Amino acid sequence: MMMAPLHVAIESRRPDLVRMLLSAGARKDVRINAPGRPINGMDALTFAKYQRDQFHRGEVSRTHQDMVSLLMNDCDAYAPSPLVCRQP
Repeated sequence: MMMAPLHVAIESRRPDLVRMLLSAGARKDVRINAPGRPINGMDALTFAKYQRDQFHRGEVSRTHQDMVSLLMNDCDAYAPSPLVCRQP
């Protein structure tokens, strides 16, 4: 199984690392290579949502939701470059 550092940060439930990786320009579109596993082909946002839905208990779920929010909003907060994010 091959995962990008962003996927590992998500799996480790580390929103601080997700934030750091995004601010350093981590690509969200890299897909997990895990043939035969349900996570195969997931990009970072899909994987964060999958993890959130797997752990829907209190604090763990909140941590996953924080990571989903970071991944969905990173263009506004962390990568304002028009080369990285589409501008409206």
